Amino acid sequence: MCSSLQLSQIIDHLTENKYSRDCALKLLEKEGLLPKNMIPKVKEEKPVSRFASQAAQDAADATMLDFSDCQGTSKNGKITVKDVKDFAASKVKKVNASPAAATYAKDHGINLEEVPATGKDGKVTIQDVKKFASPEEKKEKKGPKLSPGALKLAKQWQLDEDDLAEVKPTGAGYTIKKSDLKELVEAAKKAWAEEETDEDSSEASEDMKDLD
Repeated sequence: MCSSLQLSQIIDHLTENKYSRDCALKLLEKEGLLPKNMIPKVKEEKPVSRFASQAAQDAADATMLDFSDCQGTSKNGKITVKDVKDFAASKVKKVNASPAAATYAKDHGINLEEVPATGKDGKVTIQDVKKFASPEEKKEKKGPKLSPGALKLAKQWQLDEDDLAEVKPTGAGYTIKKSDLKELVEAAKKAWAEEETDEDSSEASEDMKDLD
């Protein structure tokens, strides 16, 4: 039972405010004046799912697709597991890829449509997918390194990147050694010698003209 004070407060609220019974009960409940046995019980409404089963819901979540425009075939238009698979298949473009490549791409969240294919008939191989997935592979491959001796020779004989691109490195870690530049340096010496001979001949011709 309520105390006299509680009853008085309740009567005041009901007489001073022209509320319906429901509104009066809500107001008194908010003010803490309503006895517990008079507080109306509110039934919790369960959210209505568009999926026919929890398995269908889980399958849809795994695809990370929006199923708002998916038409279910179960009772009341509920979406079944088969509906999920069919809907997902309709959204995915068929890519010519090996099973291993497809599995690897799925596990690593890679879009196969973006992977350059090197396999037969344009098939995406697992190597293609791994190469695409590796940040290191996406970087441009740098030219070979030069040992200190080879670097000194390259500067001395003014060997540029195009010249060095023809050299096969024999040092560890794709490094060009001094001995690897032997033929290139010999060629450079010969070219320089011919250039100096031409210059000497030209100077001699100029001297002869002066004598005339």
